[in-house]
Amino acid sequence: MMMPVMAFHAYLSSKTAVQMNIKYTIAALALTLALNVSAQGKKKTVNNKAKTTKVVKTAVTASLALPANEVLYEEMLPATAKIIVFDSVVVDKDNFIDHIPLGKEAGVFTAYNRHFNTEEQPGAYLYLNELGNKMLYSKKNGQGEYQLYITDKLGDSWAEEMPVGDFEGEFSDINCPFMMSDGVTLYFSAKSDEENSLGGRDIFMTKYDVSSSKFYKPESVGLPFNSEGNDYCYIVDDYNNIGWWVTDRRQPEGKVCIYTFVPTSSRQVYEESQVGKAKLSRLAAMWSIKETWSNKSAVEAARNRLQASKQRRVEQDEPKSINFVINDNIVYDEPSDFKSPASRKLFAEYQKLSQELQTLSAQLVDRRQQYAKANAQAKRRMTAELKKMEQQEELLTLKVHRLEKDIRMSEAKNNK
Repeated sequence: MMMPVMAFHAYLSSKTAVQMNIKYTIAALALTLALNVSAQGKKKTVNNKAKTTKVVKTAVTASLALPANEVLYEEMLPATAKIIVFDSVVVDKDNFIDHIPLGKEAGVFTAYNRHFNTEEQPGAYLYLNELGNKMLYSKKNGQGEYQLYITDKLGDSWAEEMPVGDFEGEFSDINCPFMMSDGVTLYFSAKSDEENSLGGRDIFMTKYDVSSSKFYKPESVGLPFNSEGNDYCYIVDDYNNIGWWVTDRRQPEGKVCIYTFVPTSSRQVYEESQVGKAKLSRLAAMWSIKETWSNKSAVEAARNRLQASKQRRVEQDEPKSINFVINDNIVYDEPSDFKSPASRKLFAEYQKLSQELQTLSAQLVDRRQQYAKANAQAKRRMTAELKKMEQQEELLTLKVHRLEKDIRMSEAKNNK
């Protein structure tokens, strides 16, 4: 149906008048509202003198999944660790430990239930140091949260476990402990209060004070290791100079990503003025590991070290030929050469202790070199550790020699 021209113009005129009235009404309301807000703002300015930190979302941050604690994130961003991440893999959360080829020289990181052959502590993890004489592990307390424990091996038995504690209540649900080969630097995953956490679980680091027999207050390892998701563990094989950390950031339920990186002796950071805020934010979130490849030769060298480490693990697990002298006329080349089952059992223990002794002796050489270069304060801290290691070396040497003698005597009887 068509509208007559005059009627159409009359309709437009009436419509325009109505629109004008609406515009004037809206303008008046807006002016009144602005005056009220201004008056309230002046009143608040008088009473509110405390300064607050405001995070401004830019086009960069808006495109990234920022942690719940955006203020802490902005504080950490300039200190994002400059590392080379040369590999990453997504695996099932329940068996991620099977995908971390930690060299035996760095100790053993495994599941609590697997180590103790039990089903009592699902989801709890354990670290046994490379010498086999110190163990840290998590298990659930009465409140159903993971708590960290530590114990030392004294002779042939383990001392009573001691709780590491919750560090004055700042941390809860502590899990995934890993201690560096220096015997004092400890990493773990935990939940913390809102001021110290980026969201979910974060990774923290502390050091053991030998003089007080306590750990110092833990600190967050920062970006890119922590995120808005759950960050589970931080592991470093300093023998092969390879590290891993595990996180569920941007992963589906039940999956985690394992990042493999090159550790640095001291923390190196990016210069925001050089890389820009956009790239720095991506590096902090670890959106692309290729963006960390600032040195292609270092990436290739790290991959070669990782492959060599994996190969050594395979060789270590393979049965080896032996050269065990029974007497002037008999030398055993294979474990199956032993006539007595008791002797084979003794020889297995002999091999285990011999390996421990070899590792301990190598560690002692390294510690003595560190001691020679240390300052007076560091030497005082290291003295007790060195004495303890020397005592352990002496005890292990006696055990190895005693076992060697017992095996020879046992087999000599069976070879008559």
